[in-house]
Amino acid sequence: MMNSPFRISSHAAGLTALAVSAAFVGACDNRPATEAAVTAVPVTPVVAPATAEVAAVAPAAYGVHDHAAHAQAQPASDTERTVSTGTTAEVGAGELLTIERMMPEQVFANSENRFTLKASNNSDKILHNVVLHHAMIGDFQVVQTNTPSEVKVPQGVQKGERGDQQMAEQSFNIGVLMPGDSREVTIAGRPGGEGQLHSCVWADYSAAECAPIQVVAPQVTMEHLFVDAEGNPVSQAYLCDDVFVMYRLQNVGTGETGRITVNEELPQGLVAADGQRSISLDVDPIGAGETFESEPVQLDLEQAKIQRSGMMDVFGRAIGTGDRVSDLSGSSPLTLMKPELTLQVRSPGEQFFGRDVSIEAVVENVSDVPARDVVVTLPLPADAQRVSLNDASLTVADGGILIDELAPGESRTVGVTFRPASPGDYSGVAVANGYCAVRLEKPVQLSVVGIPALQLETIDTQDPVEVGAETTYRVRIINEGNAADTNLTITGQLPEGFAFVSGSEDVTNENGELSLPVYESLDAGEEIYFEVVARAEQPGRVKFTLNVKSDNLADAEETEPTTAF
Repeated sequence: MMNSPFRISSHAAGLTALAVSAAFVGACDNRPATEAAVTAVPVTPVVAPATAEVAAVAPAAYGVHDHAAHAQAQPASDTERTVSTGTTAEVGAGELLTIERMMPEQVFANSENRFTLKASNNSDKILHNVVLHHAMIGDFQVVQTNTPSEVKVPQGVQKGERGDQQMAEQSFNIGVLMPGDSREVTIAGRPGGEGQLHSCVWADYSAAECAPIQVVAPQVTMEHLFVDAEGNPVSQAYLCDDVFVMYRLQNVGTGETGRITVNEELPQGLVAADGQRSISLDVDPIGAGETFESEPVQLDLEQAKIQRSGMMDVFGRAIGTGDRVSDLSGSSPLTLMKPELTLQVRSPGEQFFGRDVSIEAVVENVSDVPARDVVVTLPLPADAQRVSLNDASLTVADGGILIDELAPGESRTVGVTFRPASPGDYSGVAVANGYCAVRLEKPVQLSVVGIPALQLETIDTQDPVEVGAETTYRVRIINEGNAADTNLTITGQLPEGFAFVSGSEDVTNENGELSLPVYESLDAGEEIYFEVVARAEQPGRVKFTLNVKSDNLADAEETEPTTAF
């Protein structure tokens, strides 16, 4: 039978060590010495009683022997001594239970005295059913204890005058001692008379062999995220933005999850880029402390039907189901934005050539969201000169005027001033466009009107002219303006007393009334030239008259005086 793995020591000044044999153990609990120890098998009580003397060696009547191995008392103080007594046995790794006893070296008859027993678990095992036994051999009456106990008298013990108090065994049920724990029992009693007392102590317990079983509780959180192309979370987006939806699941508990399925019915107005209105994905088990992030799924935001305000709120929500998870969901809001612009164009419609022309566009953001990257394009003649913006803070980029951003309700007027290089009719389109906004176009018509300016010039080659002689009238009609003159009618009258001799090919004479064919157009810088030869038939101061009419000139007259003698 294996010895019990516990050690007993007693503390009282004056005695350093006292060993008690197995025979004495039998005397304390009325068992043969061979039964003093109980095998330390789990659930089997282990008993190792021991004694400590007070004032003298125990009488032989109680089976107490003073062995040669006993140490002699060494006084340390007047009131206490330290006694280490008992046997120590090991099971497995070493000692399991230690019992310490703190008591006085001597006590006084018929007065109350106290001593303490301390049971300590020095092992890494859990000790169950720990029962601490104590018996006082001699005339001793227990008055009180700090721990409830069961009192019995072992069979075969001779009763004295005090009956069962001669060797009353007290059993203190300590219960469970965890590794490193200890319990103290305090006993108060009164000796009946002079003599010797013997304190016996032993213990029963079961040493449990424990195997750990880990209890885990996976706990999963799920985030529903709208993100941009770089994976950054977004809470608002323009319809032409690249927006994705993704899911982040994190196991913040202990233990691995089972497989999880995530499902989402996309909110009204949203579809995935592949045209599907729902998303479903399977997630492999997630270990404790691990995080799963799904691949982003691109959305087609342009399918959303946004009202004139340019703003719509949607709410995405996904549900997760699977083994060892419950109430798993994630959600996030998204504001969809679509700016709306209006465009008005102001143009003179017609302008005289040689003057500056200004064309303006008024762009207004009539939505509730910012309009970004607004660009206005105004039509210009290819040969426009002296072009300038009416607002120096604006810049021209890629042929358009960049406004950058218009806040909700904000309007901006942009304009350009230029000078046409030539008269003519011009047409073009003014355009306003912005990020995610509908392109707006307005036609622009411009007529650059030139000004014709006819100069009439008539000279005679011979003046004065002798009667009977001839003179030649040279006529020039020059368009000195910047536009053509049209439908020119040219007539003339010979001087009085002069006869028509000849004229240029187109000149017609009828009784001195001269005419030329109608000229449909005379462009700027062009001229009409003709000559008329006349003979003076009578003296006098007379004049040659030229009349010109056109669409631009109501009636013009030019005269050239001539003197005949």
